[in-house]
Amino acid sequence: DDEESEADDTNTTVFLGGLMPGVMSDALTRSLESSVPGLAAALVEIRVPPGKNYAFIEFKTHAAASEARSSLDGVRLPGSHNELNARWGTSKKDSNSNAEKRPHTHRHNTPSFERHDCWFCLASPQLEAHLIVSVAEHVYLAIPKGGMVPQHVLLVPIDHVTRQSDLGPPVLSELLRYKQGLAASFSADLDSAMVVFERCADTRGTYHMHQQAIPVARHLLTLPHADKDNSNATALNNNLHSIFRNAGAQIGMNFEDVKASDETDVKGLDADRYYYIEVWGLKGASLTSPAVRMVHRVPAGANPSLNFARQVLADLFRTPERAHWKACVVPPPEEEALAMRFKAGFQPHDWSQALTEEPAAAT
Repeated sequence: DDEESEADDTNTTVFLGGLMPGVMSDALTRSLESSVPGLAAALVEIRVPPGKNYAFIEFKTHAAASEARSSLDGVRLPGSHNELNARWGTSKKDSNSNAEKRPHTHRHNTPSFERHDCWFCLASPQLEAHLIVSVAEHVYLAIPKGGMVPQHVLLVPIDHVTRQSDLGPPVLSELLRYKQGLAASFSADLDSAMVVFERCADTRGTYHMHQQAIPVARHLLTLPHADKDNSNATALNNNLHSIFRNAGAQIGMNFEDVKASDETDVKGLDADRYYYIEVWGLKGASLTSPAVRMVHRVPAGANPSLNFARQVLADLFRTPERAHWKACVVPPPEEEALAMRFKAGFQPHDWSQALTEEPAAAT
């Protein structure tokens, strides 16, 4: 509670609720300074989760944080009718302790606000917030840089984890709900199935686990498909399971099936390196769970194809030039327009819109 956090002289974080939705960090800094002169000089940073009406404010000292909490609680900022709710946030000492207690996690599962060197952590200055299209309690959605198609989307846990087996039940539940919404949206609006893929592999710098979802038009699964050597067209097997298995076998990737109806079955997903694929929304299949789940565990010393699923889909779409994300990057204004269109189209299926209450500040 707040009394315990007041006594914790290592805590320098204040949770600030009651903000106007969509407020930006720079604008909030100016508003806070106008209400509490001198406050800006004591700030380290302000973190506003995209689309939320609250912020986490880091101060240089515990004393400065304590004074700001007392001064800001109940204040109305210029242009707002809401009273601010200032409470203690999670201290670094407590966040490390809580991470050890979190079920189904490992010691490298670090709260997202601790990683400022990661492209996907919400608190990171590396984050490109204009790409984010939906934020829930444990997971957010964003369009990728260099997406294959306009509906290409990333599913990202808010906590910084490196593999699927690190995720606790609440996170797995939100991932599932987002994928159910995406599968329903792609099926209803695009007459498409959905491929979800995830790779856990060595990368330069830090790695933040995420999954990618791409719609696959159902009519493509019944069209003739030319072989790579441009010989006579052959009927494409309309089973995406076989398409990925066969493509993987050609380059030494051996996929094992994982129980499709149980998202908590993470067999093979606790390996140091793996490639994971789900297939949703095949014709006649349920939209509430994947029809296919399979994983390739990368052997020690092997170099996996990091671009495998995207390459397979580029061949299927007959757009080989879009196999690599760098060939598909567009300027930031176009990215922002893509994000706005995706958000509007997904809105009827976005269950997170119901999450309107402020979270309780961690103590």
